[in-house]
Parts: sequence; C-alpha cells; structure tokens
Amino acid sequence: MTKPKQAQSHTSKVLDALVNEITPREQARTDNRMLLAIKIDDARKAKGWTQQVFAKEMGQQPSVISKWLSGTHNFTADTMWDIEEKLGVELISLKEREWKVTRVVEYKITVQSPGLFTTEYVSPYTSLSDVEENTIETKPYKYG
Repeated sequence: MTKPKQAQSHTSKVLDALVNEITPREQARTDNRMLLAIKIDDARKAKGWTQQVFAKEMGQQPSVISKWLSGTHNFTADTMWDIEEKLGVELISLKEREWKVTRVVEYKITVQSPGLFTTEYVSPYTSLSDVEENTIETKPYKYG
C-alpha cells in the first residue's frame, strides 16, 4: 500500500492576483452559498437519501443536484421552497422575522439666543457633514 502524497505548498502570482480581486461582499456571498449547500446536503443525508434519490424526488438530473451541492449555485426562491418541502428543512426564514418600518430620527438642538432653540432632524446613520443642506428639516421652538 502506498502512502498518500502530502499537499505541497504552491504559490502563483496569477492565482494571488485573482484572490485579491475578490471583494468582501463577493466572499460573503460565496460563504453563504457554501453554507446553504451544506445545509441542503445535511438534510438530504438525514433523510437517508443518496444524491440520485434526491434528484428523483426533486424531478432533476443528478448533475443538477451536484451543482446545487457544490456551493456555487444561485437558487431561485421557488427552488429553495421546493427543497424545503421535500427535505423538511427551513432554508428561508421569513416566518421568524417581524418586519416593522420605523422612522428613526436623531435630534440635534442648538441654542440661537436665550429662549429660542432650533431642532434639526438628521438620520442617525450619517454624520452631519454627509447630510445635504436641503435634507435637514429645521423647526424653530420657543422655550417657555
């Protein structure tokens, strides 16, 4: 019996350049696709299905299932819901979240003269220097 070869270190300027071009957003998307593929494959295995059985249940060719499980496939929502139904696993967690739209306002109060205040409404997600002059709503308030 022969020993398996150990991985050898290899460097490539071309490969390094390609890897360095990947943005953090692209890397996050790739990571999420890989995690999704793992979750689907774990659910398939938990049902005791081979990839061929899973393909038959999904009405797909085994090559399509291989692509799904490679972590490179960009699923449609409909396909993900079909997979959820067949495997009995939740992939899209819409029910767990309550979406509520709320207007968030940050107040900045400045004193213009004794007894007279101006309140500026500024988004809390931007610095004052980033806010355009016409987006600030200013209302004078008289104290007392």
